[in-house]
Amino acid sequence: MTKNTALTVCALACWVGVLVCVTVGPVRAGDESAAWFGACSWFLVTVATSLITIGILAERRHW
Repeated sequence: MTKNTALTVCALACWVGVLVCVTVGPVRAGDESAAWFGACSWFLVTVATSLITIGILAERRHW
């Protein structure tokens, strides 16, 4: 496994871990709306981070 592959696997595992934490905790506490809010917030943070990263890479490579 290359270093980039290992970092990608680790990043995905962390992402899924946070998603599980922000959804399972509120569901177990009986607050389903908080679970939806947490999942949507995490999704929006992911999209924003991805767009920023793509923008930076595009700037560097002059796409």
